[in-house]
Amino acid sequence: MVTAMGRFGRASMVREGGCRGAVNGQAAVEFALTSLLLLTLFFGTIDLGRAVFTRTMLTNAVREATRQATITPNDPTAIKNAADIRSPTLNLASSAFVVDCDTWANSITRSCNPTSTNPLGVRSQDRVRVCTDYPFSLIATKLIERATFTFRECEQASVQ
Repeated sequence: MVTAMGRFGRASMVREGGCRGAVNGQAAVEFALTSLLLLTLFFGTIDLGRAVFTRTMLTNAVREATRQATITPNDPTAIKNAADIRSPTLNLASSAFVVDCDTWANSITRSCNPTSTNPLGVRSQDRVRVCTDYPFSLIATKLIERATFTFRECEQASVQ
């Protein structure tokens, strides 16, 4: 033991060689605990930003698909192409879109395609509704048990 002057002029006893190993071990434990929290916040923020961006892109794609469906409600390829032009990174399939038609007065859903009971198919001022589901996967799958969420987006408009 060596006597040394402390900060405030008091004598204090200091060990020769010190306890360096205990201090290093304490720092490693503190780093392990705080880094877990910081990484969770970091990846959670990235996933939240991706989710908001994807939801916005999906909303825009469905809105554009609905606009196209008011012009050509019987053509699923044109509807898909309109959504792809608006939001190409989503890679939506034609089968991902559900297009329903009905009138604003009653809500009996019918097909937009011409049939024997509805030979005209869609009439002017009918309501067209376009819906789609989109699976969203998280980056940090180990942080949350549920790694995939499904976004559902629907829009409706009048046929011109």
